[in-house]
Amino acid sequence: MSTINITGTGGIIEGNLGTANVNVNLDRSLMFDGTNDFIDCGTDTDHDFTDHFTLACWAKNDNATTTGGDREHLIAKYEGSNDKRIFRLYLHGSTLRFGVGYNSGNSSVEITHSMTGLAEHWNHYAASFDGGVMKLYVNGVLVTNTDNGPSGTNTLSAIHANNAIELEIGAYQSGNHTWTGQIADVRIYNAVLTNANIQLLASKINTDSSLGAGTTNLKGYWKLNNETASGGGSGTGFIVDESGTVNQGTLTNFSGTYWDYDAYSVDVYDNSTTTDGTFTVTQGKVEGKALSHLTFDGSNDYAVTSDDTVIIDDVDSTIAFWYKGASPGSGKTIMESRATANDGLIYTRLGTELRYYTSASGEFGLDASEVTACGLYDDEWHHVAFVLEHGGNLAAQRVYVDGVSRTLTEVSTVSLDVTWRGFKVGGQLGYINAELRDIKVFDYPLSADQASSLYSNTYPQTAKHYWKFDEGTGASAKDSGTATDQDLTINGATYTNGTLDLDGTLTIAANGTLSAPRGDLSLAAATTFAANTFVHNNGRVVVTNAGTVEYRFSSDNAGSDNPLYDFQNQAAGQVRFLTGYIIENSHSHSGGNSNNYLTSNRTYNYGTTSSAASVTTLLRSVVGTASSYANIYGVSSLYPVTISVWDDTPLYTNVGLKNVNVTTNITQFASTSNGNRTVRLDGDCEFDAVTVDSGDTLDLNGQRAEFSGNFTSTGNVNGGGLIFAGGDYSDGNGSGNSFTSKTLVMDGGYCNPVQTTWENIFLRSGTHTIGGVRTWTNTPLFVGGTTNFTSNNTWGNITLATGSTMNGNDDTITCSGDFTTSGGLIGKSAMVVSGDNDYEGMSVTELQAKGDWNFSGSEGLTIEGWFKFDDLDFGSGNDAILAGHVRSGDTTGKRYGCGLQIMDDKVMAIAANNDTAHTHFDNCSFPVTDMTAGKWHHLAMTVDANDSSTPLTKLYLDGKLKAQVTGVTTVYFGYNFVVGGYADNHDSQGWTNRRMDGCIARASCFRQEMTAAQLRSMMFTDYTAMAALSSGVDEAKTVGWWQFDEGTGTAVDNKGTAGAPPSGDHSNFDGVIASAGTTWAGAGTFTYGTSTLVMAKSGTQTINCLANSDVNNLTVNDGSTTQIHTINNSAGRLDVFGNFIINEKLKPHADSNTSGVTIKTADKTFSVGSDVKSTAIAELYQIVIDHTGNTNIPECQIKILDLDNQSTVTATGNLTVTTELEVNSGTTFNANTNTINTKKLDTKSGSTTDLRNSNLTFKVTTSGDSMSIDPSSTILSGNTLVEGFSVSSPTTLSVNSTGGIEIVGDVKFLKMQSGGDLTVIGSVVGCQFDDTTGNIRQWHHTLDTQQLLDADEAGDDDLRLTKPALDNALELMTK
Repeated sequence: MSTINITGTGGIIEGNLGTANVNVNLDRSLMFDGTNDFIDCGTDTDHDFTDHFTLACWAKNDNATTTGGDREHLIAKYEGSNDKRIFRLYLHGSTLRFGVGYNSGNSSVEITHSMTGLAEHWNHYAASFDGGVMKLYVNGVLVTNTDNGPSGTNTLSAIHANNAIELEIGAYQSGNHTWTGQIADVRIYNAVLTNANIQLLASKINTDSSLGAGTTNLKGYWKLNNETASGGGSGTGFIVDESGTVNQGTLTNFSGTYWDYDAYSVDVYDNSTTTDGTFTVTQGKVEGKALSHLTFDGSNDYAVTSDDTVIIDDVDSTIAFWYKGASPGSGKTIMESRATANDGLIYTRLGTELRYYTSASGEFGLDASEVTACGLYDDEWHHVAFVLEHGGNLAAQRVYVDGVSRTLTEVSTVSLDVTWRGFKVGGQLGYINAELRDIKVFDYPLSADQASSLYSNTYPQTAKHYWKFDEGTGASAKDSGTATDQDLTINGATYTNGTLDLDGTLTIAANGTLSAPRGDLSLAAATTFAANTFVHNNGRVVVTNAGTVEYRFSSDNAGSDNPLYDFQNQAAGQVRFLTGYIIENSHSHSGGNSNNYLTSNRTYNYGTTSSAASVTTLLRSVVGTASSYANIYGVSSLYPVTISVWDDTPLYTNVGLKNVNVTTNITQFASTSNGNRTVRLDGDCEFDAVTVDSGDTLDLNGQRAEFSGNFTSTGNVNGGGLIFAGGDYSDGNGSGNSFTSKTLVMDGGYCNPVQTTWENIFLRSGTHTIGGVRTWTNTPLFVGGTTNFTSNNTWGNITLATGSTMNGNDDTITCSGDFTTSGGLIGKSAMVVSGDNDYEGMSVTELQAKGDWNFSGSEGLTIEGWFKFDDLDFGSGNDAILAGHVRSGDTTGKRYGCGLQIMDDKVMAIAANNDTAHTHFDNCSFPVTDMTAGKWHHLAMTVDANDSSTPLTKLYLDGKLKAQVTGVTTVYFGYNFVVGGYADNHDSQGWTNRRMDGCIARASCFRQEMTAAQLRSMMFTDYTAMAALSSGVDEAKTVGWWQFDEGTGTAVDNKGTAGAPPSGDHSNFDGVIASAGTTWAGAGTFTYGTSTLVMAKSGTQTINCLANSDVNNLTVNDGSTTQIHTINNSAGRLDVFGNFIINEKLKPHADSNTSGVTIKTADKTFSVGSDVKSTAIAELYQIVIDHTGNTNIPECQIKILDLDNQSTVTATGNLTVTTELEVNSGTTFNANTNTINTKKLDTKSGSTTDLRNSNLTFKVTTSGDSMSIDPSSTILSGNTLVEGFSVSSPTTLSVNSTGGIEIVGDVKFLKMQSGGDLTVIGSVVGCQFDDTTGNIRQWHHTLDTQQLLDADEAGDDDLRLTKPALDNALELMTK
């Protein structure tokens, strides 16, 4: 098995190399940093020239400032003072200079040549001095020739010599004016080289020629491709002098990386190059892009420049290219000038010849015999170079094929005009059927040696125009030459990308580089890449191994270097990745074994910071211990990797996932035989359906997980985090399994979160069924869609946002926090913007911009809120400002600001760098179609303060980073902070139509950049809870927090003013709702059915609702103080349609202190706890009985008891009514033998008050108590006590003068009002009269000694008169 060793400064590999081993070990190139490093070659007398010498070197300048006038030296024995000026070759700005000293070194003379646009490329420089004649050569071409000698413009015949001055490479005068870039192949001769000699030196770096080592007159030769350690190494070693004079060059001040190992390359040619042997890149670059080329099929295809810019302008020149074709036919254009008159054309003739043609200066080329001899049309790659001498005859022209000069045939007299205007490949005479690459146009004629080097890829000089055709795709070809770019537009022709097929072991050593083909790099054996040695060029790596093969693409386990672009597994055997990797675009398989075996404790990265990758093959973690992790990561959270293959049992070890989107079902992590496995999220991930089996673990690890399918777990779900579920959700109840999660957001489906450690559950949209008896005592439930209960449930806070429905059915719903149906999501209500008026929403006018509001990078910014859009079809010009600071109509103030906006159907961040302009970050946006109309979405914008020079502006949707961009260094807060529209009139600014259509549940602004984790932590909190968070959200940075608790009016309270600016009068940051088009949200719908709402918090909790909201059964548990807050009406009531059971306390909220309860259904239980009779509902402002049946009221204390709608109320115990007992028309109150103690009794016409065998007392307060009786009402009495407050503070009795009432029983401490008439069948004690118009008629059994008057013992208030004559005076009235 032979070995092909490729050394030196370049080469080519092509074709089928059989079983040969290939070793690439090219020269390296020395890099000068332009600061202080140089090579000191000492003061040897070999360099003390006075006449006849030549300097030569290759160099490339990397300092853009050189064109600004800096002096950078190549070779110098020179100092800038008297007696020290000897000679120097250097670049001054863009001018090449060669200078020598004379007059004892006190004077100097220089010659120059412009290198504008050229110096940054490799060039060969040479300078000679011969008796005063000074010459400069660039790339073998004499460019300056000046005679400064006695026969010329000066009397200079010799130069000064001073042995004390060092010869330096890359500097002069001990390290001054140093070179930036690379220098190679430095030579000094004590003779004047001929033009031919110079051309030879200019043909190849470190050329192996008669002018090399051992050559007479060579007095210094430093290849600068190696360093010896004898001088100390590491930047202080020697550069060997290979001239034989042993004048070693000492590396001085070199440090860090100063060798360029990729300066030279071996190009891989042929459409498919292959070897079965080993392939080793020890040093230097292997360039696989050379396998790409442009294919012309002969059918109207070509590539052409856009105009007729001159490509070759009446100068000697060279046109070179690689060609592959068979029998091209006659009159087929290979290339031509884009214009036609007097311009050039290279074409085929008769399918056997190759010709160069101009319309006015002759035609010549290779005849059939020459074409046959060189095999040009044998369908193999050949290099062709036309060397054109302007104005020359045939003898002056040369054509080289594969580096060999060919014999030319003159077709017509040649006197060549070589002007080409524009450039076209293919076309004109006929379209060529061939393949082309590497077209180069030089503005000088190449020598034979240069043409040979160009063919062998060892000529480094960049052409004036250079079309590589290695783009691999697209419709253009880049001009990468030294002149102004003349890119080609491709019409019809297509790129073809070849294959480098390496079936043996591939090793890229630390100093080597493999620049991959844009087609395939095919591998079949063990592969090892050292760090940063592989360039993918958007090509594909294909593995085809038959057995088990280990691949090491990265130098470490983290996969931190050598990214691949596409990777395809075509192997029949196992493919094992022993290190991590980066695959930027796709990972697939085709046939064979689709398994890709990952190793534990390795990281496998996909995508880039600006693009996503896809995986369509199985990733199987098998190598390593069962407790370790193989990590599969998307590089960017903005561009997660998509994995579409996941079989039943892929995991033999644990897996970490980050920025991953699995689009197929995960039915299990591992088979039972493989043991239990953990999938840990190290970043946000998305899944389809997922099943976590018993014993397996999904570790959320604080990240965001989104499931578009069903999620089922009987295993462990740990690590907190945020879950978005689009299908059914069940976290199961597997024996011995654990669960620690944070927030669940669902968009439809069966909701069965068995575990009880949730921090929040948000049933956001769609229809949900909550299954099973569940107890989530501390978990808030947010409802945004439709929720159905099927069993008894216990929750923390329960919130029904506007537009939502919760069906209680016949279940018991226990609330251990606040129960909110008033329309809010975070606060108690939400703001509704119609989108119908130009200026809607909320405006905070106190947040007008002043200097102290300018964000300068020392602190961050966050603007966030909850939004629900009724319509996402905004259309052109109908944009929406969601939340933020906006510009003012006052042109003297700060006119621009920042915030969240919808524009051009995208949600985007807007920000201003100054007060006169702002930026709509189109690249910091996402389409509105990422949201859903009618669904609540959380939006946030942040600006990073960590790096004030390049802060990031970020945009989040539902806690997920959607976009980010740099570019804002100062944010000016504008005029007003507005939410939901533009709430001020600025027509002159053209800011109409900035409105949305929908709801806003919260908006806030912070002088802090919140992280994704912080946004998620406060996403579902109100301001009070936010202040207690431990996630790092800083309450002191809160500028404004508007959560729309009010539900009525136009004022919106700012909850958070802690973040007020350090100066300025900004005491009031409350918002004002626009009068037109802006309203408060309607209530969420609680379809109560026969359900029971149990308020069960130990402590104070609140029912937040709109007036006349409904519940069925209401129970307030022992220990709970429940408040009723009817946010839109301070006198609103809660309607109870079922049982009303208060075991602790029910009272009004302070903000609706006249709210109460309406009992809407008859024959339901009304009870209070036996230990809280006097307090349970004592603070409730009012209880209204509003039905047509009976309600039994237990012993309790009530403020107002109001009977309506023909209801009947029966007291089942003593009642204390501290404000008023009102018995309205058609209703009945039955004291039922109990004591009714009230401040006021008011009976209306047609009502009935049954006081038989009962007591009615007025013992609540010392004043203001009264008894108001309509004579058309019925008072039933018998064995009744009616007792006012006291004899000194009697209770007022008011009876309409048209009638009277009678009490069968005792009456005390009443004060009869004017015109009233009271008959008492019993005792009357301590009663008074307002005036003489009132009457109390008393009867008593002691006056009827013969018992002729018999009071009916039935107590039905009638008297039996057995002898009517006894009532002659008619003083007893009968009804």
